[in-house]
Amino acid sequence: MPPESERKMAPPPRRRGRPTKALPPPTTARGRLGAELRRLRIERNLTLMRLGELTGSSWQHLGAVERGEVAPSEPVVAECDRVLAAGGQLLGLFPTVVTEQAAARHSAIVARRHDVRPEATEDPWARLREGALRPSTVSATTIQELEDITDRQRKLYGVLPSAQMAVVVEAHLGVIMSLLTAPQPNGRKERLVALAGEAAGFSAWLWFDLGDHHKMSNLYGLASELLSTTVDPGLRSYVSGYRALTHEANGLGVQAIGYASEALAQASASTSLLTRSWLCAVSASAKALEPDHQAEVPALLDRAQCHLDAARGKEPWMYDFDQTSLAGFMGQSYLRLGDAARAASAFTDGLATIGAGRERKGAQLTMGLAESRLLAGEPEECLDAATRALEVFARVGFSSGLRRVGRLRNRLEGAGHASMVAKLDEQARALTRGAA
Repeated sequence: MPPESERKMAPPPRRRGRPTKALPPPTTARGRLGAELRRLRIERNLTLMRLGELTGSSWQHLGAVERGEVAPSEPVVAECDRVLAAGGQLLGLFPTVVTEQAAARHSAIVARRHDVRPEATEDPWARLREGALRPSTVSATTIQELEDITDRQRKLYGVLPSAQMAVVVEAHLGVIMSLLTAPQPNGRKERLVALAGEAAGFSAWLWFDLGDHHKMSNLYGLASELLSTTVDPGLRSYVSGYRALTHEANGLGVQAIGYASEALAQASASTSLLTRSWLCAVSASAKALEPDHQAEVPALLDRAQCHLDAARGKEPWMYDFDQTSLAGFMGQSYLRLGDAARAASAFTDGLATIGAGRERKGAQLTMGLAESRLLAGEPEECLDAATRALEVFARVGFSSGLRRVGRLRNRLEGAGHASMVAKLDEQARALTRGAA
């Protein structure tokens, strides 16, 4: 018998069954995202169940994401990126997934519309019925009417809750998209594309307010796809600016800065000074989130003010933006810079200049004032402003405003202000009873 040192280790027993095959490389954007998620998870020795616990998502959903069976929402990707310390790798793959989903959705809509047509037949009546199902070429007058509907919806946004607007705006988008499947003269087609891009961006913003980030991402992907061919770079930059605001609201500073910078770069010399003022304000608010960019904030706010002072007129697709609105951006930026006094001053100036019929805007400024009072160590004043804002948000049905008050309530609870938390909770209960 050979000595112990010379004995050969017996090879491990072979597994019975089919040999394991290497998985083919994923061919879709969501497949590539899923494969990268799985690689990072295994690399960090985490099970799907543990990753689900750490991110707040179900492990079944994360498994489906890894297999490329479903497209995740942006918050899910962001949370996985954070937990796995991926340094933005997963988030960097997400925009391609959104574009892919938007293209697939658009193709499915077109396919469904073509599928409902009966097969060609020699029966002239059947042919007439077949022709009636095809999208039609539209007149310039019809496009003008569609533009008028878009304008009315834009005005209603300041009056009606997002829950009432979302379905209507998406239906309007569906009508415009159906017309784009038919041959249209060049000039009219460009107007339809711009209308569809604006409606998709508007719809995305409404779903963001309602908290459905999956629908929001898909619609922004569609808007980006549509507006990439538009002759109006100002509209493209405007939608990118709003996309930056959704990332900013979710605390995704790097992504918000990316979209805000893209929006500024897209704006041409023909873009109005008012729009450029808004874009500078959006960029300042986003950069205030990231310490590496905070030094750029004062200059951007100065540019926004200069553009606003010199502005004359605006594009038809732009919502109201004035000194009151800019004050809100300034206050938010100073809050993030940790300057409670300047933030409170900006919000107070905004409230002093606000006009009649702008309850929601006033409540947003009041909410900013509440946050600046808390930062300044004035919890009583914070509670007073927060209760006033909450009453308005509940009455007008402003979902993202209600979530903002909820986040402030949690901060008060974390700081040990139990009596103030109890007052906010009681107010919420009272408002709920009133709504019922």
